[in-house]
Amino acid sequence: MKTTDAIAYQDRMDRELQRKKEEIRSREYAQLDKTTTTRHNRIPDMRDAYSKVRLHGDEYPEEYKDYIRRTSGRIL
Repeated sequence: MKTTDAIAYQDRMDRELQRKKEEIRSREYAQLDKTTTTRHNRIPDMRDAYSKVRLHGDEYPEEYKDYIRRTSGRIL
């Protein structure tokens, strides 16, 4: 009779341990899911910026031209 009590006790302890592990895993997953959700933002309309770039063409400020010359060796 004592052997069956010990087996039942061990089974109860194992189930309790499994339940606790599952609760922890569940909480961790919920936290991860909450912090890694994808936020969908509208795509910015870049048509105005693109038209300004096209309007100015190759007109760069002197500071930028100097920077490009020093860093890349490219002639502007």
